Amino acid sequence: MRDLGTLGGANGAANAINQNGEVVGLADTVSSTDGFLWRQGKMTDLGVLLGHCFSGASSVNDKTQVTASSFPCDGSPAHAALWENGGPMVDLNDLVSGADMTLSGSYINDRGEITGIGTLANGDLHAFLLIPCDENHSGVEGCDYSMVDSKEQLPAPSDVRKTAQTPSPAWWRRNNRFHVPALGAKD
Repeated sequence: MRDLGTLGGANGAANAINQNGEVVGLADTVSSTDGFLWRQGKMTDLGVLLGHCFSGASSVNDKTQVTASSFPCDGSPAHAALWENGGPMVDLNDLVSGADMTLSGSYINDRGEITGIGTLANGDLHAFLLIPCDENHSGVEGCDYSMVDSKEQLPAPSDVRKTAQTPSPAWWRRNNRFHVPALGAKD
């Protein structure tokens, strides 16, 4: 047995492990609870989405792409989030347009496909599937593959709650990797 520790608080819980032995879950910090990625003996705090109070990571694939839920401070529904490459969490709701639902709990496979639960405006819950527009999903209708080739990267903030910056909508449109077939492409 290996004790993975916490992020400085009293409690922690592991939720998933990938083929590389990387573990994700949630752990207490001194003042909150945040999602974490544990790999090679080190626990990394994944932070929260801007304006949110706590988070929890739910899955990790073999490319170390982590899905999480980030919870707004006002108690409204959690938002599904993606963390990868040491950058800040990205709100998956910002990557789709025309969706009459708030994407929440989510899971990712090794192809980068993300599933989860979406809350409709009327409160009903529906399943969702996000399919990336990338080399593993060639020919997906509505995908603009030029967006996948973008080299623009955001710097990783040192404290997500204090310094996170939400990229402009134009940046998201250029870098959108996901397409929701039933909802259409992001415009």
